Amino acid sequence: MNAFGTFQSWYSDHQLSQFSAFTISWIGSLQLWVFFFMGGPIGRVFDAYGPTPIMITGAFIYVFSLMMTSLSTKYYQYVLCQGILFGAGVGMLFYPSLAAVSTHFQRYRATALGVAAAGSSLGGVVYPIMLQCLFRAIGFGWTVRVSGLISAICCLVAILTVKSRLPTGKISSPWADTRIFKDKAFMLLVAGSFCVCLGFFTPFFYIVDYTQGLSVPRH
Repeated sequence: MNAFGTFQSWYSDHQLSQFSAFTISWIGSLQLWVFFFMGGPIGRVFDAYGPTPIMITGAFIYVFSLMMTSLSTKYYQYVLCQGILFGAGVGMLFYPSLAAVSTHFQRYRATALGVAAAGSSLGGVVYPIMLQCLFRAIGFGWTVRVSGLISAICCLVAILTVKSRLPTGKISSPWADTRIFKDKAFMLLVAGSFCVCLGFFTPFFYIVDYTQGLSVPRH
């Protein structure tokens, strides 16, 4: 997800060259919307069933979306595969992983969550470099398939190792707890996060095109 800028630049020059950068960016924007939207329902399912069923489903959707993206040729296909399905798969892998980590820590929970979340930043460095090299070497389709294979291996490791300390079972609380909207601290956090996200992800989408505009070499 953090490497979408590489796809944005590639699509602008190749498969989706007839579309504007704004239109292409809707693919990545849908990724983010679906990803964040999944947080609520996934948290409820996590409480009832634990991380493993969610992550197995998410891994399948995630890898399937990449394989279908490698075969896509039309704009709507990229929207469905890389936008909606990919965002759902990432959400079903990311949120249970963080939630499971938090169940094992009391005193250093924030530090543990920070270390776990730092993996996305590492991927944001490695994947763009890998994608740029493979795009030139083996083409778009096989690059995305290789990325899917690597992701499948990583997902398998995550499924086998991510466990929750808390017992699972039926939850008596409602699926949508409206009491959270009365929590001023929580709503302030939501508002602040919303404002941060308005500018936070823009560089991820356009940094590659921006550097090309400055005549920075692609590699």
